[in-house]
Amino acid sequence: ECSEHDGMHACDDLFLIEIVDPKTKEVLPPGAEGVLVLTALADEAVPAIRWWSEDICYLNPEPCRCGRTTTRIRYRGRQIYQLQIAGRLLFPSQIAGSVEQIPEASHGIFQVIKYAAEMPVLRLRVGYQPTPASDEAGLCARIAAQTEKDLQVRTEVELVLLEQLTTLGPPHKIPRVVDLTK
Repeated sequence: ECSEHDGMHACDDLFLIEIVDPKTKEVLPPGAEGVLVLTALADEAVPAIRWWSEDICYLNPEPCRCGRTTTRIRYRGRQIYQLQIAGRLLFPSQIAGSVEQIPEASHGIFQVIKYAAEMPVLRLRVGYQPTPASDEAGLCARIAAQTEKDLQVRTEVELVLLEQLTTLGPPHKIPRVVDLTK
């Protein structure tokens, strides 16, 4: 991204960039969300022809405020990590934005508990560091209220000791989705 932070600038002269409906495989218009599909126009050795990225994105062909005129790609998340919650498609990155607004959870260590293909309620497991003045019930309520406000889905929060979640890997490698449907 450039300094405007309004999408990643693509190289329109090197790639044919398409957004495709994941179900119908039809090419979608600019602004519509779908799977990013790339065709390399200049790579002769190992050409990528309609390479299915598995990334959910949308395109913005309008010139950027920085002055560049190339297509901009806005990344939403990996196709396999999208969650169907109360009729909405959500990604862990959206959930992180809400959880991290609460000071005690600003570290962003959390997991989504996926208990069904389509879930009526978002269930979160959030890492926390207890203190003598900790108010676990209040913290759960504040995290739930923030995610409900931001994402418009009912949320249930379970607090887990921070060190328990960090044993699963470094913070950027902790599995964001625990899939109980498998």
